[in-house]
Amino acid sequence: MTVLANKTKPSTAKPWLKYYTEEQKNKVMPVCSLYDYLYDCNKDYLHGIAINYYDNNITYRQLFERIQKTAQAFMEIGV
Repeated sequence: MTVLANKTKPSTAKPWLKYYTEEQKNKVMPVCSLYDYLYDCNKDYLHGIAINYYDNNITYRQLFERIQKTAQAFMEIGV
């Protein structure tokens, strides 16, 4: 773990905040999961490309289906 010179943990000191504007620092974050936020923002664009990786495209529909399939598999094994 990286510790600053004054022995403060980076998670407490938050040195990355120097790169943010005041507006960004004070922005209210959504109170939901990342999945819910991503789905809500893209539910009308399920045909759109969510990920392009080395010319392999995954649509939002495929992404959400894969997430649900993975979540189901985890639940089945008790994770």
